[in-house]
Amino acid sequence: MGISNWPWVEKPGEHEVVAASEAHVEGILDVLTSVASEERWIGTELPFDRNARRLGIQATIERADALVLVALANGVVVGELTLRASAGGQNRTPVGS
Repeated sequence: MGISNWPWVEKPGEHEVVAASEAHVEGILDVLTSVASEERWIGTELPFDRNARRLGIQATIERADALVLVALANGVVVGELTLRASAGGQNRTPVGS
């Protein structure tokens, strides 16, 4: 089932998920700012160091062991997901434990 079949998507192609690039960084920061202002869903609080976050996001996008995805609505970033490979040897609790 493709995204165009989801009931909340009004028109095919209006929404898409793509690998993030440097062009998406400001949009990712805007989403982070918006969600942080709700003071509910994430631990990030306003104000945060936008430049430091920008550099961190850019570095993550460039990492070979990470994947940053962005959700776009009409070309505007409306969501972000970052996945990183776990560093070997570290004690991590498996998901669901």
